[in-house]
Amino acid sequence: MFRRTITLTDSAPVTIVDDEWPIIASATEYDPYGDEDEYDTAGPSPTEWWMKIRQHKDGRAIVYAGYDAVRRGVLLPAGSDNSAIVVVVRAMAQDIVGAGNNYNAGIWSELAAKCIANMPAEVLA
Repeated sequence: MFRRTITLTDSAPVTIVDDEWPIIASATEYDPYGDEDEYDTAGPSPTEWWMKIRQHKDGRAIVYAGYDAVRRGVLLPAGSDNSAIVVVVRAMAQDIVGAGNNYNAGIWSELAAKCIANMPAEVLA
């Protein structure tokens, strides 16, 4: 039973049991060269940007994302539908960009789109 602590935005972190909160959608971008800093004698360090959506069987969902030391997360209440999750995914990407990371705005826009596209399909009647 693996426990994971997830950082939430404007709230205390939460700890979950992985098996009880399966990932229902995710997206990742990886740059093996990362940010090249002319003053960094160790050379460039790789950067990974990620966004994940987990959902408990009771209907609660957690949307969380990050890169390097930046973390954001939102816990949605039971009964949140896909459209509420999509709103949070888009807002989170914008929040990270607005926090001074606008040089990689395109990456966050793409990650949000990929994460939304990877969500389980809604069944239409």
